[in-house]
Amino acid sequence: MTQVTITDGSGWDPMKCTLVWFVSGLSLVAIVVILSVLVVSQQASDVSHTVMDVGSTAPSPLPTTAPTSIKSYLLSLLPDETIVALNDDESPQSQAFEWLLVDPFLDEFTEWRIQQRFALMTLYYATGGNSNWFNNTNWGSSINECYWFAAAPCECDVILKLPVDNDTKVDLLSTNPCGIGYQSTPNDTELSSGTFGGRYQNLLLSQNGLQGAIPEEVFLLLTSLSNFQVHLNELSGSISTFVRELSSLQIFSVFNNHLSGTIPTELFFIPTLLEIDAFHNEITGTLPSEVGIPDLAGLLFDGNLLTGTLPSELGAQVASSLMTRLYLNDNSFQGTLPSDIGHLTLLEPIFVSSNLLSGTLPSQLGLLTNLHTISFRRNLFTCSLPSDLGKLTSLLNLGLNNNQLDGTIPSEVGNMRSLVAFVVHFNALTSSIPTELGRLESLDTLALLNNFLSCTIPTELAMLHQLRKMYLWTNELTGPIPSEFGVLPKLNFLSIEENQLSSMVPTELGRLSQLEALYAHRNQLSGPIPSEL
Repeated sequence: MTQVTITDGSGWDPMKCTLVWFVSGLSLVAIVVILSVLVVSQQASDVSHTVMDVGSTAPSPLPTTAPTSIKSYLLSLLPDETIVALNDDESPQSQAFEWLLVDPFLDEFTEWRIQQRFALMTLYYATGGNSNWFNNTNWGSSINECYWFAAAPCECDVILKLPVDNDTKVDLLSTNPCGIGYQSTPNDTELSSGTFGGRYQNLLLSQNGLQGAIPEEVFLLLTSLSNFQVHLNELSGSISTFVRELSSLQIFSVFNNHLSGTIPTELFFIPTLLEIDAFHNEITGTLPSEVGIPDLAGLLFDGNLLTGTLPSELGAQVASSLMTRLYLNDNSFQGTLPSDIGHLTLLEPIFVSSNLLSGTLPSQLGLLTNLHTISFRRNLFTCSLPSDLGKLTSLLNLGLNNNQLDGTIPSEVGNMRSLVAFVVHFNALTSSIPTELGRLESLDTLALLNNFLSCTIPTELAMLHQLRKMYLWTNELTGPIPSEFGVLPKLNFLSIEENQLSSMVPTELGRLSQLEALYAHRNQLSGPIPSEL
């Protein structure tokens, strides 16, 4: 059968048209799908880029050695006082800072090591280390500061128990200062880097030509110091109040310098403080009442310009068990000697000579049974000698000359069997010389001159077989010269002039084989000079 196709004149085919629309629809859908995929992909890409950008702007960890700005980092480690000083390019602080910036091992140091090295170099520049020091070996070099000359840090936590004797402390300079406190010797790597060494506990720079003022950085940054010795130099300026930062300080030795200003009370608030050696300086003001706070073993301020009274707090701590030395000679202290000083029962020497002290000598001195020296010379003390002095059986030297003491010499003085020197001249002592002085079997020097002593010279003095010098001139002594003096084997100086002695010079004096000088003029002696003399 033949298929007949009916068409109109326009050539429109319904089936073909449907097919075209179907294909076009599929294409459009495909395009939409493709575009959607592209858009989503682009958005994902944008999100990815956004996350990466956010991550790149987060702060990076700080370097383990120092922040990007080395100067800013170093400045952050320094106290405000130093920052002010850095405004002066010529200051010791500025010189130390410039030195620190080029330290080859700076990035290996902890913060306290940086501060320690900076403080030491500030001290170096401030006191003429590069020009005046007698020895500046290794100072400012790149090696570990524990091996710079004359500084003795302690690697471990053991606190050095250094003796408080002046001579011993000076002798420490003859040892290797960097070896003190070390338990081992560092190798070359440790010596040249920051991996060895500890905090400074002992700074020994005595007798080394230091000049100028002690910079405050020493006190603000070397806070572990227990032993600070800069004596026998040419240091000037005052003692900084920042000394209080040395909370572990035991020995503070600055004697024989030119330090001025007042004594900072902050010094006495250091609980570990044992010894203050500040004699022979130009320190002014008073001795603070806070002196009674620390349990000091030694307080040495003789040879300064101190004034005012001696505070009662000096001996107020009954429990004080360490004070063994008190040196306040050659100042201008006034007032009385506080009776509370009797609490310092371990005191060995007490020196307050050449002051303006007055009043009576406290009987509490008799409680200080460990005393070996009393030096109260050249003051204005009055009244009589306390009989309690006889309790001081360990006393070696009693110096009370050039005062205004009156009354009699107590017989109890004869109990001081260890006495080597009994010096009470230039006073107003009266009455007779007690016979009990003959019991002082260790006596070397007897000085009673320029008093108002009367009566005869006791023959018991001939029992003083260790006696070398006897000064009795300018008194009111009467009677003969004791012939018994001829048995004094060591006597080499006898001065009895300007008295009222009578009779003849005894021939027995010719037995004094050690006698070098005999003064007996201005008496009422008679007869010839014995040929035995």
